Amino acid sequence: MTARVYTAQDKPLIFKHGRDTLHFKIDRTIQVRGQLLVCGWMSGEVRLSLCGRDETVALSYHRVQRPDVTQALKLPEGPYGFSFAVATDAEDILLLLERSAWKLQALVRVTPERHAPKLRLDELARLAAPEDLQKLEAPKKLKDATTPLATAVEGYIDVAEAYGTPDSDTQVYLVTGWVLNPRNLPLYYDNVQREKKPLPTAIAWKHHGVLEAYRDKGLPANAKPGFALLFEDGPLPILTLYTRHGDGYRAVTQKAVRQAGGDALPTLRTLLPLPDNDTEFLDFCHLYAHELRQLVRLRARTQDALPDTVHAAPRLRGGRRYSVIIPLYGNATLMETQCLCFARDEEILEQAEILYCVDDPELYDTAVRVVEKMLGLYPRLPLRWIRCGANRGFAGANNLAAAHANGSVLCFCNSDCIATRPGWLGRLAAHLDNDASVGAVGCRLLATDGSIQHAGMYFSWRASLDLWLTDHPRSGCAPRDDAFAGPAEVPAVTGACLVMRASDFAAVGGWSRDYLIGDFEDSDLCFRVRERGQRVLYDPTVELTHLERQSYGHQGDGLFRRRVTLYNAFVHQGLWQRYLEETS
Repeated sequence: MTARVYTAQDKPLIFKHGRDTLHFKIDRTIQVRGQLLVCGWMSGEVRLSLCGRDETVALSYHRVQRPDVTQALKLPEGPYGFSFAVATDAEDILLLLERSAWKLQALVRVTPERHAPKLRLDELARLAAPEDLQKLEAPKKLKDATTPLATAVEGYIDVAEAYGTPDSDTQVYLVTGWVLNPRNLPLYYDNVQREKKPLPTAIAWKHHGVLEAYRDKGLPANAKPGFALLFEDGPLPILTLYTRHGDGYRAVTQKAVRQAGGDALPTLRTLLPLPDNDTEFLDFCHLYAHELRQLVRLRARTQDALPDTVHAAPRLRGGRRYSVIIPLYGNATLMETQCLCFARDEEILEQAEILYCVDDPELYDTAVRVVEKMLGLYPRLPLRWIRCGANRGFAGANNLAAAHANGSVLCFCNSDCIATRPGWLGRLAAHLDNDASVGAVGCRLLATDGSIQHAGMYFSWRASLDLWLTDHPRSGCAPRDDAFAGPAEVPAVTGACLVMRASDFAAVGGWSRDYLIGDFEDSDLCFRVRERGQRVLYDPTVELTHLERQSYGHQGDGLFRRRVTLYNAFVHQGLWQRYLEETS
């Protein structure tokens, strides 16, 4: 994309994207003793890079409170100001503004003020961060400033991991560590041909150990010396970071690369919470969209290659029409209650098989004890169960069980969904029998207090995140307040209880493995049904009780879980923008 060149000193630049607007303005550009201080403000987050003749170098800028901007634009609390200082004697510099979500690229020419007024610390302190003022080499008016950090680049690599098979031509590298780079010098690493390549753009984060260790040397408390990045390359036994030094390079730090196999989830649990806020995290998703998808898909391929074993109740006969598929992870406390309800449903006993997919190796022995107990009490229970080699996740467990299912109609059901009335499965499947245009059917799910939990899935636009998120209308309302009294077409239904033909499930390719842990797979499946020209139906006359999230077990702390949801929403939006906009 060719970027137009703007000048932002005279008046704010305004960029629009859908319902969102970005303002960008540079207020002061002051040059002192080879350092250029740039102060300005912007109403959103962008990536800033300094454009030279031969390369573009990412800039880290500091945030500053600007009450004048907040009040003038009637924005929520900021900060909206920014400042940075770079070492240059150039007459002007070019800044590259980028916002991946908008595909925005804009070049802004910045020219130092020719007749800058006399420096005043109190005035500049309103526009610039203390660490940027320190870089002006302490002129007389700033004599009380803390002694600036040394100009040498220091750093350390905490983690250097390669994901993929050791003999593959390309691997995904996940690198975290810290670097002190006062002059924002470009960093390089050795690629597989031992050539120096520019280090990809990294996300910055507060490395509290470094902040504490360097506090007495002038490192400000709000600095972000930590970095994390992803990139692809050939097999690298050692990762070394360099800076340019004259006509050559100087090594900053190095780390032996650990071959981490195919599951990056343990490291992602540490990585995803690092960005300070959700906006920074979504910028991270845009920046590393390809690499993150590669990690998620590699994890899926590794899981799917694991062995599994299938067991069945001794008296289970063949010829079953329905396969009720239930992934089991982290929690088996509701298994007895669920089986008790199945045992009281003659339709289930005669026409269905209940296929538990134990997606948690630590839970397998507990699940088998429950199965043996229930079969002892109810010998007619049509139970089958699968032992997974490891946790495959919601989509992987459902796909594995579907591959072993015998029924022509599949019912995907959470282990915390309880059917209190018999005949529910046949009533949902009847919609598939009566209308070939129906590809998936869901029911009304109730909370334990009898209120509506799910009555069809819709989507709402969150302008602050630039994302479409799931929405469940009438949630918390009494069933009499449902928008539908009878079966109705909806954009999507929840995967907590979803019925579809086995042939249609195979035609859409099963549950997508592009999502991390468990979010948005159900709407993705429904959108692929709709993509084939079929409809998704919601039937409020069939009700199950759903003890939401009881089936999940432990999925990590709240921040990590939120970031997983945001990442999955980002992937989902990239695939299904057209259908999402139709729901608004």
